[in-house]
Amino acid sequence: MTNNIVAGTHSYGFTALAHNCDCINCQEKFRDNVAHSVKGIGAIIFPDPKYASEHLTCMGGSHFTAYKNTEQGVFAYSRTEWVQFSQMTMIDNAGGSGAFIGYNEPTSAVVELTDIDFFGETEALECYDVPTGEKFDD
Repeated sequence: MTNNIVAGTHSYGFTALAHNCDCINCQEKFRDNVAHSVKGIGAIIFPDPKYASEHLTCMGGSHFTAYKNTEQGVFAYSRTEWVQFSQMTMIDNAGGSGAFIGYNEPTSAVVELTDIDFFGETEALECYDVPTGEKFDD
């Protein structure tokens, strides 16, 4: 699914299969799509059954743009231990981006964001590293 636009839908704009973490630029399954004005989540990324064993460890989503959605621009849902989001743009989404992942202890799950632009307002005044509780310096 490439070069599509979804607008004004309810719940979610796209459901897409993840790509392998080492294949950010070679993946062609879900690429260069845009979700905007969705009453919900722009795109939900699920593990690809074809790569079920690989996606238990790590899965990725990339090359996506979401704006003015009432929840997250992109959201991963999986029992994986690691999600990589890369090469995305998130604009004025109420929840930014997120993931519900992992099946071990919550501290073992990792969401890695690389080459992602976030634009818009936030109510968050402070940024903290969740596992350590330490404040990030500006």
